[in-house]
Amino acid sequence: MTATDQSAIVRHPARIALSLTFLAATSLAVDPPLFQPGMQWAITGPSSERRWLEIRDVEQTPTAIVIHISILARKRGAAVWDVHHLIAHMAITEQALQRSVMKPLPHERQSYPESYDQSHQQWLATLRRDGSAPI
Repeated sequence: MTATDQSAIVRHPARIALSLTFLAATSLAVDPPLFQPGMQWAITGPSSERRWLEIRDVEQTPTAIVIHISILARKRGAAVWDVHHLIAHMAITEQALQRSVMKPLPHERQSYPESYDQSHQQWLATLRRDGSAPI
């Protein structure tokens, strides 16, 4: 370190400390997960209906991030409450989900969870019984 460098540190210690704090904070910053429970994402479907998925749960397994979703649809022009569960529960990897979704949707009223809960319980029973379940 030269005398000029040492002089700058002595003259501007607060500036140096602030710079170091900023560098440490930015290097440790972690992006939030892309998929979180409660989110809704648009997916492709026939032009006569709107399809989307709701993320119900996200879990880290030893080999992958598994996301539990419901897939829903509503005919275009149908009442807001006229929602159909195309798939009540599906377990999917994060990578597969990234390839499947189009864009996040603004938060809307979520569907009632009963259909999802029942299908998720069946999936868990298969996992416990057989040691694996479809993902």
